[in-house]
Amino acid sequence: MKRSGRAIPALMAAGLVVNGVIKRRRVRALPRVAAGAPGVRPDDVRVVTVDGVVLDAETVEAARARLADASLAVLDLVPGDLPTGPALRLFGGLNPKTYRQQRLAAAQSPCQATLVVKDTHDRLGVSDTDCLSAAEMARFALDAKRCAAGSADAALAPGLRSVTFDAATERVMWESMGFKVPIVLAAPMLRHLLLAAGLAVNPVWGAVALAAYLGQPYLVFAGTQLRPRDLHRASATRLFNEPRNWLRALRGDERSRAVAAERADRVGQAREQYRREIAEGVERFLEPRRPDCPWCGSSALTDHVRSPDMNRGKPGMFVLDRCADCGHIFQNPRLTLAGLEFYYRDAYDGLGESTSEFTKALAGPAYTARAEFVGRHTTPGSWLDVGLGHGHFCTVAKGIWPEARIDGLDMSANVDEAARRGWIDTGYRGQFCELSEELAGRYDVVSMQHYLEHTLDPKAEIRAAAQVLTVGGYLLIEVPDPEWLLARPLGRYWLGWSQPEHLHMIPIENLKTALRQSGFAIVDEQRGRSHVPIELSTAAIYLTKNAAPNLSAWSPREPSRLRRIGLAATWLAGAPVIAAGAIGDALLMPVTRETDRGSAYRLLARLDG
Repeated sequence: MKRSGRAIPALMAAGLVVNGVIKRRRVRALPRVAAGAPGVRPDDVRVVTVDGVVLDAETVEAARARLADASLAVLDLVPGDLPTGPALRLFGGLNPKTYRQQRLAAAQSPCQATLVVKDTHDRLGVSDTDCLSAAEMARFALDAKRCAAGSADAALAPGLRSVTFDAATERVMWESMGFKVPIVLAAPMLRHLLLAAGLAVNPVWGAVALAAYLGQPYLVFAGTQLRPRDLHRASATRLFNEPRNWLRALRGDERSRAVAAERADRVGQAREQYRREIAEGVERFLEPRRPDCPWCGSSALTDHVRSPDMNRGKPGMFVLDRCADCGHIFQNPRLTLAGLEFYYRDAYDGLGESTSEFTKALAGPAYTARAEFVGRHTTPGSWLDVGLGHGHFCTVAKGIWPEARIDGLDMSANVDEAARRGWIDTGYRGQFCELSEELAGRYDVVSMQHYLEHTLDPKAEIRAAAQVLTVGGYLLIEVPDPEWLLARPLGRYWLGWSQPEHLHMIPIENLKTALRQSGFAIVDEQRGRSHVPIELSTAAIYLTKNAAPNLSAWSPREPSRLRRIGLAATWLAGAPVIAAGAIGDALLMPVTRETDRGSAYRLLARLDG
């Protein structure tokens, strides 16, 4: 009992020390602006500041020199006296050794002063450059990192005096960057709960953990180039000041209430539209059930999976049939074009855009693995990514092959946004099969990453790729693997089924045959290494989401305080299950490597004519 009582505070103390050491190393690694080499010409740089910050000429000149020396497009300045709380949060995310190379990383900015080269500033569309509000500066920082994905960095400006943001202002800044306040505060609140639990179960070790917590700011900043002006006061009072600031942030002020009202208005307008459409019946969004397999024509069909909309909870039930002769699995009855519009709406844009952006940004390692898979066989000069979404893969590919022309195609307005950010060179908006003649013979690589399963006719998409490629060009395809060992046992809770968006689930041998029939030769494949290691945790998330009240714009019930409390309580109860799922996912990884089977597979095919 004594050992178990000691474990929590002892682990807390160790964790706080390790975390402090990591942050200290990051602080010490932060480069410092210093006058020296000629800087970027003043006409080619814009200086953007938050209201209250004043930059002297010497600091501006030193920052310009840093821009030139490091070939940067965006440089965030970290004031030498940045307060303790913001500084600890900043270096919780900012690793100066890797930040620039992390093209999909969220912006890590103190939101005080930023230098931007003219070309990038013009794409940001910001008219004012000084005296921005805190919310405007936060939005600017977020967008600047995106528009300068591989050329944004931070540096210490010792002579720059920072402005302080109160808790309510910080809330507005978080919301402006797309973060949900309860999620931002969850980790520090949990830390305080564990500190309290440690003191209760073992006062001696609890006191050790508390001392580590109070002393952490000194561990991070003492003797470094960053000298928070409130270091002593903040360290002595953080145990009580932090909870007080959380309450103020949760309470907000008129600015956060205005943000909430604006979002409520958007959701309310969407709710009215959804109610009208749902009242007419969602069955009209389905075509008549077909009697045969769209892949081989066989009539030997069996009911394989029945699933509601697991991702967003829109009304409707969907059936995946399996062909007993060829193994092809397809949605039957299939969504109409109007149905596709209804179920995709607010999924990747609109009300769901920020969530989609967040999840796609986490997939950086997977994007890199796909690019390297192609790079083993060719060095692309021109690449078309079909179904690019927001373009996250394209900016990763640009980081690997900066000289290549990376273009993207999608049906949504995200194409235009990806081009504005500079993540693609040229964007095409529309159906791939309809644009393939216009794009004929232009590319030496075409990629379809988790795209083919969404299409009405996968074979037609492959023929379109053959038309767009030059002879000898490569086609990369990655799709969910319906033969994955957990696909059937998990049923509707398997991420790969993703109804109603996935219309076709193609066994690997079927896809290879279709590629050969269109003039391709299979040159490489990966199954175990294409595994998406979130299977069990996603199943737990689906389980929790289905048990929680639905507060979305398409829910038949209005959100209320009681339903919001129920939502929070359900997710709190589901957290251990999700955590267990994540542990299970980690344990599955060796199995996928050993068996060379995973939840997805990727193929690389060469067009031989």
